[in-house]
Amino acid sequence: MSRMQNFSVSRMNQVRRNRDVASRRKSNCWNQVEADCDRVMIQEDKLGTIPALTGTLLTVEGVARLLQVPTSWVYERTRQRGINRLPGFRLGKYWRFREADVMVWLERQRSEGS
Repeated sequence: MSRMQNFSVSRMNQVRRNRDVASRRKSNCWNQVEADCDRVMIQEDKLGTIPALTGTLLTVEGVARLLQVPTSWVYERTRQRGINRLPGFRLGKYWRFREADVMVWLERQRSEGS
């Protein structure tokens, strides 16, 4: 075997070893993620359902359609302070609203108005 062939064979073996090590690391990392997910699922089962994760999430446009108002009105109500504020939360730059919270807020607005 020539020196060049010997070099390329040893280089190929080194690349294979590095790839195997990387895949094992990935596998171990993934196993850890799965274990963490299982742990969270077990905790969720003990606590019952997590309220923030149940129900339908609406966008600003979805809330506007539900309430039959312009989207600018929804944005205005999210900027208000106090109990008249539309209940919602930010996910990055996006507003999300739980449909049940919006309906409770709407009922409270209706009962306070009468």
